[in-house]
Amino acid sequence: MQIPSLSSHILDQSTGRPAINVKVLLERQLDDLSFQKIAKSSTNEDGRVSEKSWKNFNDKELFPISNPSNCVIYRVTLFTEAYFVKNNIDSLYPFIQIVLKFNENEPYHIPLLLSPFGYSTYRGS
Repeated sequence: MQIPSLSSHILDQSTGRPAINVKVLLERQLDDLSFQKIAKSSTNEDGRVSEKSWKNFNDKELFPISNPSNCVIYRVTLFTEAYFVKNNIDSLYPFIQIVLKFNENEPYHIPLLLSPFGYSTYRGS
């Protein structure tokens, strides 16, 4: 059985380069539908957040999934405004939130193709 994990990659389509040093927040949805902050990270020189770069806010497992029928909802917030401001680019999006459902014991890779006035994301490999 594989271990669930989450990684991401942000590519700035307006420059064709990785989006470096974008702060990222990971939250888990609770039973009352609110979200609990569980970890943070930031993109590296390649625009990546690796599964090992998450800084956990507590001692609990980040992805406590015991079987495929136990779905967990996560929200990833990417704070893009500071990145655009640093690069002197006007942008519509101060942050981007991606909500996803983990329902398998396997790694998840969520790339983000970013531009100042649009974005696209998908499940990568």
